[in-house]
Amino acid sequence: MADEDGANNGGKIGKSFNKHSKADIEKLPAREKTQYENNEITFRREQDRTKKENDLRRDERVIKEIQNQLGKPQPAPKPDFARTTASDDLFSPQKFKSLRDAAEKTVREREQNDLTERARRFEISQVRFLDRHLGKDRYPSKERE
Repeated sequence: MADEDGANNGGKIGKSFNKHSKADIEKLPAREKTQYENNEITFRREQDRTKKENDLRRDERVIKEIQNQLGKPQPAPKPDFARTTASDDLFSPQKFKSLRDAAEKTVREREQNDLTERARRFEISQVRFLDRHLGKDRYPSKERE
């Protein structure tokens, strides 16, 4: 079945690029194959370590800064001193908790976006590694990266 869907047809030109295909990795010489796999293992370890560090050492200053940005009263269209001062509900426990939760969510989203971007760059570097050792003409150029 692998040959039917094109996963193991020898990297012919015109085959669509599948970055999760093991066929290209199997064609690498032993030394490069080991290096490719070590790159994968190292990347996974770094990603896991970064996730753990993000959870353990989430910067409180960043959370408080975002919380303050979210909690700032919006300026009034006209100078109205009653509207520009902080309202009492800004400091209520419910409002404070909702701002804190929103700030933490924003920080977690930033961390996740950073990890996703790192993963994307890593996949591109692995494709380029395969290109260096197996040649760039394996796939149509518009389907790569």
